[in-house]
Amino acid sequence: YKHLVDLQGQFVTDANFDNDVKSLHKMYAQRNLELSMDVYKQSPRKQELANLSEAISELSKIDEEDDNGELDGAIEELQERLATNQPAGIKSFKRLDDLLAGGLYGSMLFTIGARPAVGKTAYAVNLAYQIMMSDPEVQVDFFTLEMNKREMLNRFISRSANVD
Repeated sequence: YKHLVDLQGQFVTDANFDNDVKSLHKMYAQRNLELSMDVYKQSPRKQELANLSEAISELSKIDEEDDNGELDGAIEELQERLATNQPAGIKSFKRLDDLLAGGLYGSMLFTIGARPAVGKTAYAVNLAYQIMMSDPEVQVDFFTLEMNKREMLNRFISRSANVD
């Protein structure tokens, strides 16, 4: 595998051109910000402060995604899914999949919150377990601030063994 990665690095292609341009632009903006900070440190004047502020805003604009608000791409994707009747999301519980229009999708973030001792962790464990059983290829990232790894492993084992 390392040989393939080394081989790939020897050739210039346009496959990552957009990412490379964005990386170069970001490095340029970071360097420009550093220079502006140095100039402002040496002589803190209004013009240098304005240049520093402009450099900061230029760097922050690079990571922003351009979104003109048009829905053309999303509408085309929806029409294609409706025409082909393909399952689009990660399957879990039938009622939840129906509620979410086909299941969970990438880039979604769900936060489960409620009062203490109402079953948030139990529900989350059941949801993660159901997803993993529905499609073994899916990997689930499970974050909790209440339990350590051992306690979470015990929860998943209990769920798998049908032990309360």
